[in-house]
Amino acid sequence: AEAVEELVRRRILRHFGERLDFVHDRIREVVYQESGPERQRALHARVTGAIESVYTESLDDHVERLAHHAVRGGLHDTAVVALRRAGSKAFSNSAHGEALHDFTQALQLLVHIQRVEDRDREELALRLALGPTLQVARGHAAPGVEENYRRASELAARTGTAVQRFQSLWGL
Repeated sequence: AEAVEELVRRRILRHFGERLDFVHDRIREVVYQESGPERQRALHARVTGAIESVYTESLDDHVERLAHHAVRGGLHDTAVVALRRAGSKAFSNSAHGEALHDFTQALQLLVHIQRVEDRDREELALRLALGPTLQVARGHAAPGVEENYRRASELAARTGTAVQRFQSLWGL
């Protein structure tokens, strides 16, 4: 606390409402780069935990920041779920490029989920969310749409509900 107060006194940090930030982006960048990859990962993991704690009641309002920090903090399970939620939020706000990015990044992180059942369930949810995004962003007959729904259909046959099986078949 004393160190933070000293940084505020020296005008390196300043208050922005209820949070502190660096007075200049370059200072933040230098401090971040100097901290090294392990420290950066640990800081992002701590911020992820703080976001989850502070915004428990309104997490959807902060899901993009949660996803950002979870990815950089190496918290893959949290990152995948947060990216799926952020992608769904972006899609509902007609930010289709952003939704596509979030869903794609989440699919790439699935390799880090250890339990096969959890990974398959999450991949199915992601693919069912990705399907309409691909159709809107690239067109119904675009490459990747059929492949995405075919994979969703395989997953739905193994682990999905009747509704998910229907959604994947409808997409095909």
